[in-house]
Amino acid sequence: MIFGSLLWGVTILLLFAVPPWHGSLRMVYYLIVLAFFSVFYTEFTIPWQALNSVMSRDPHQRNLLLTSRQIVGAFATSAVGLFTIPVVSCFEDVRRGWFAAAMIVAFLCISSAFIAANSARRMDFYNSIPTKKQASFGELAQLLFCNKAVLCTGLLLGFVYMGISFNAAISIYYLKYVVENVNLLAAISGVKIIVTFFVMLFMPFLLQRLGKLRVIGISMLLQAGTALILLFLREDAGTLMVMVMSTASTLGLTCANTGCFSLIPDCTDYTEIHFGNAHAGFINSVSTFVRKFFGAFSFLIVGGFLELSGYKADEHASQHVIHMIVDLKIWVPFILFAAVLLVIRSFPSFDRK
Repeated sequence: MIFGSLLWGVTILLLFAVPPWHGSLRMVYYLIVLAFFSVFYTEFTIPWQALNSVMSRDPHQRNLLLTSRQIVGAFATSAVGLFTIPVVSCFEDVRRGWFAAAMIVAFLCISSAFIAANSARRMDFYNSIPTKKQASFGELAQLLFCNKAVLCTGLLLGFVYMGISFNAAISIYYLKYVVENVNLLAAISGVKIIVTFFVMLFMPFLLQRLGKLRVIGISMLLQAGTALILLFLREDAGTLMVMVMSTASTLGLTCANTGCFSLIPDCTDYTEIHFGNAHAGFINSVSTFVRKFFGAFSFLIVGGFLELSGYKADEHASQHVIHMIVDLKIWVPFILFAAVLLVIRSFPSFDRK
């Protein structure tokens, strides 16, 4: 966590440093830095996420830890959006302004990572199975392909994150070309933050009361419900209805994502019982990879279908492009909801609520 955060902070600065090269050389520079950014970000987040599985054996405490992480993360994301532009505007040179903002973010990332890493303590639980120092490639392969809990949790995380990435990618096109009001994005974002914050306060109770799989299913149903409304309204949705649908969709995906993450500690328990070791770090690394893999497909779907519809960034959107944007917002949530239901039905019996 410590080394990952240090290198992560360095790559944040490199992303906002403008090299003296031009054209293809500059493109190669940013591609390399982005690749390292992803590597070092993952190096920190995997052990950080794995802590949630080993800090407590109590399911409710784990849900509280997860929810607090989600709430603080939402505030941090909002804070970056709020302070960035004022910081940049303090500089006459815009490049220096963005680099100064990046320095603040890098400092906060490194300092908070140090606090988290130094606050963690090794704990042993009564009757816990001793953890092996190393696992062979064969053992890890068996753990991945023969562990139904890990496979199902990974697929759920992948489908839900695909929904989150798809929603983020298609929303700007929907507001620009269908609603024709991009300024609505700020109002929608504000409402989403407020609603999500209050709902997240009740997530530990909902996860304990309804069960994690039910929360995931109901949350994805909420997202699919907005697609059903759009199926009837098509291009005729008013401003208020657009805000309601966007908020409900984001709320459903956020709650589903929290429910998926809450399954990871259960996977470590299941793995410890059935395979002899918890492997919290490996399980979290697999989950992270699956999320990124599925998330990449969401941008491919949006870009590919818009390309097929004849979309050109510098031209006015044709009616065919508008229909394609609306169809994507309708049918992709339906497909993801069906996929999530199939995985839930296949989930092992340790949490079938």
